[in-house]
Amino acid sequence: MTELNRRQMPRLMWDSALPWVDFQREELANGDRLTLLPGGDESVVILYVFFPIGGDDEEARIVANSAMTLLLRGSESQSDEKVTERLDRLGTVLNSFAQKDYVGVMLVSTTEAFEESLGLLLELLTQPRYGEQSFLSWQGREVVALGVTEQTPEFAARKALWQKMLKAPHRYRKVETQEDVRALRVDTVRRYYREYVLECCCHVMACGPKEGAWQAALRQHFSQRRSGRAVASCRMPLVPAGRGCVINEAVQRQQASVQLARVLPSAGHAGAEHLKILTVLLGGYMGSRLMQKLREEKGYTYGVHASVSYFLDGGVLLIASEVGNNSVLECVKDIKGEFSRLRDELLSADELERLRSYLRGQLLRQLDGVYTALGGMYRYELDAGYGADYLARWNAALLGVTPLELRDAAREWLREESFTLSAAGDADAFSDVVW
Repeated sequence: MTELNRRQMPRLMWDSALPWVDFQREELANGDRLTLLPGGDESVVILYVFFPIGGDDEEARIVANSAMTLLLRGSESQSDEKVTERLDRLGTVLNSFAQKDYVGVMLVSTTEAFEESLGLLLELLTQPRYGEQSFLSWQGREVVALGVTEQTPEFAARKALWQKMLKAPHRYRKVETQEDVRALRVDTVRRYYREYVLECCCHVMACGPKEGAWQAALRQHFSQRRSGRAVASCRMPLVPAGRGCVINEAVQRQQASVQLARVLPSAGHAGAEHLKILTVLLGGYMGSRLMQKLREEKGYTYGVHASVSYFLDGGVLLIASEVGNNSVLECVKDIKGEFSRLRDELLSADELERLRSYLRGQLLRQLDGVYTALGGMYRYELDAGYGADYLARWNAALLGVTPLELRDAAREWLREESFTLSAAGDADAFSDVVW
């Protein structure tokens, strides 16, 4: 009988070809872009509407997020309560979201209720209420929620990390706080909406059944928007501040948050695929080097994660974990040790095969049906830096990467002098930490 091992992925048998993802792309006369993915086997439509964040100051993302959140709280003709009642009756989910470069809304509806749900969404997009009382109610709840978040070591470490890692000015440096929300005024939110949402072009992405009227309804409703004005998201290249270390005392000090990060070029840079594979090997799955070292061998943490994220202005490689305050020094030492091992040693054939199986399985899962594919692939549509052949390049890299190529990637991307360390918790317990 084969013994199960939760730290190691079983080998996966696969064909070299990928399931085909057939996006249909078009631009409406008003400048709105549509990316459609028909072919679903359920009577459900999932819709995303993306607006680039406008403005170049560090508060732009906070104002944009507030504008999109409050946009869903009633229209000129319908109160917040009335909108909620209609959504409940239709069985429709409508939420806002915010990323570093985009804000938007997501709608999930049955095909039967889609046209009415879409009409309600367009009413909110074109005639939002932005009432004073609704704003104050939201502001009060947001301040309370942030008050809880700001006490955590994770928040303290994250806030300090972005401010230490990037040279000012850059809007990515800003992490939303209670004071930021308290300083907001409803007139500021309304002004942002008028300038960057009301008549500005958006990117609509949707998936649903292969047949049905949902695609025609989508084109019809968005064609009626008075858009046409393109908002170019303000491009500000990420400039790293260089090697650094910052330690903070957190309000909640039962454990410490340890975060390391470095700046990367924008998506599509040379070596991006090998870097992504290397990052998963370092800390991206249960069998990764850091998970085995910090959790399984040393027992410092329940989990550690390494990831690569790309934004319009550049990318970031982030390593994060929460450990006991007295384990921070050893944790940082062990992370350095894994950097060194990856730069100096070649992977074994078995370790590479397990890694390849995990990543290939993740890719196939990402392409398992149109509903899953849209949620996992919208970023490739938004950022032209990935390129139209990104999935093919990623698949080829998975199939062909060698231990030597991963060692070369580690020598390029895992140099200590490129990283910033941020730790927060009971600072007295790890005041001697250095990076």
